[in-house]
Order: sequence, then C-alpha cells, then structure tokens
Amino acid sequence: PQVAHTFAYTYAAYGIMNEHKVAIGESTCSARIAAASLANNGTALFSNQELTMLALERCTTARCAVKLMGDFAEHLGGFYGEDVGVDTGGEA
Repeated sequence: PQVAHTFAYTYAAYGIMNEHKVAIGESTCSARIAAASLANNGTALFSNQELTMLALERCTTARCAVKLMGDFAEHLGGFYGEDVGVDTGGEA
C-alpha cells in the first residue's frame, strides 16, 4: 500500500539510517531461505535489501521497522540471506 509521506534515508547495499535515526545493520549469516524470489520462479516479492528501504521510508521507531518488515515478508513474501538488526537509540 502507498503512504502519503515517506522519510529520507541513507542507503548503501541496504538501508542504513533515516532522518528519525532508525538504524539498520546487516550481517551475512547462513540463513535458511524458505522462499525463492519472483525472479527465480518463487513467490517472495521482497528481499532484505528492499524491506530495509521500505522500513526506513515509513517508520520513526525500531519497533515499527521490525513490524513492517515482518508483516510485508509474511503477507507479500520475503527471502533472506542476512541477519538484520534495528535500533532507534536504545530501542533495539
């Protein structure tokens, strides 16, 4: 779903931090990937990379970012290969 307003954020390979100081850190791990991406004939719409950018565009707290990424991954499909940590100055 579209939102009326999005927030500015810094991006590298993943979303890093937005203007509300919601910060995301990525660490590659040996995750069990449960869904393949649409590009690989799977059902998952979002990668971790895309989920972090959506969270930073839409959230002002770490709690919101975790919930948004989880909801989008659960309902629209997500595929993973990394561990993602989220913080908002002590909220992690």
